[in-house]
Amino acid sequence: MIRSLNVALDKPANQTDTAGGSDPSFAVDGNTSTCSETASSAAAEWMLDLTNYYVIEEVSIHTGMT
Repeated sequence: MIRSLNVALDKPANQTDTAGGSDPSFAVDGNTSTCSETASSAAAEWMLDLTNYYVIEEVSIHTGMT
């Protein structure tokens, strides 16, 4: 059995703008009750520095947090 590893956990994250008191680090803190939120902008960006090179086989993005 192959075990998956969250290589994004607690890595440095940034975003172009924030909304609702959000912080970009909330998206990679491992807590499913927190999230990162950007202001409604077509140019909004969220960035993550994995601090190393990895072969990425799966990416999971969850939306619709209210």
